Amino acid sequence: MKTSQLVDYEVFGAGTPIVFLHGMALNKESNRLFFEPFLRTSDYQRIYLDIPGMGASAPTSQATGQQVAETLFRAIREIIGKQSFVFYGHSFGGYMAQVLTEMFAGQVIGLFLTGSVVTADKSKRLLAKPTQVIVDQVEVTADAHYYDDFLTMSSQIIQANWEAYR
Repeated sequence: MKTSQLVDYEVFGAGTPIVFLHGMALNKESNRLFFEPFLRTSDYQRIYLDIPGMGASAPTSQATGQQVAETLFRAIREIIGKQSFVFYGHSFGGYMAQVLTEMFAGQVIGLFLTGSVVTADKSKRLLAKPTQVIVDQVEVTADAHYYDDFLTMSSQIIQANWEAYR
């Protein structure tokens, strides 16, 4: 684990860098745990960042998207300099990756987005109605204060998903 003056991050491997940006209320570990099993033998350098105010990164002076993007821009420039790289962004991280792609003007050679925010103004967003399938009874023995949050974010309610969420 490394910490710049701006964000906390981890670097694995060598080659063309991929900068990973996680979703809101997550941290770099969410991307690392998912992607490392597939990419650890690849020819890519993987840089997992904690977005400012999340994970182990300090918050920005103002909690605005613009302030977060500017901090991420400075941090990524500090970490990889002027070499070309790929962005991966999930949800809010995808939104930031889109903003940052413009800020890096030609340095970004690829963009991979999942569940990305396209319109940040919630009143203008069109979202599909969520569906939820309760497969079996979930036994909540620890971290019960997170269970309601789990229910609002999960589509398949089973013990294994609850354990993974915890």
